Amino acid sequence: MTVLEAKELEDCRWKVREIDAAFELILDDEVAAIIKHRYVNARKHKLTILRYTAISSKATINRRVDVGVETIEEHLKLAGII
Repeated sequence: MTVLEAKELEDCRWKVREIDAAFELILDDEVAAIIKHRYVNARKHKLTILRYTAISSKATINRRVDVGVETIEEHLKLAGII
């Protein structure tokens, strides 16, 4: 592994740790489950809505996605990633 590759690998590990920490900051379990389903498991928005509409309405699911994304965004801003 070259020096440049080693540096890039270490940089990515730091970012992954920060992203994991950002996910853990989501306090509501349902919001965390929806965010994990949508983004970690790489599901389409439509499939996420279909899966969670038995529990909540489409608007509620969209609001919960927004809350989760905003939580992650704020942490990543504070960490200097974005």
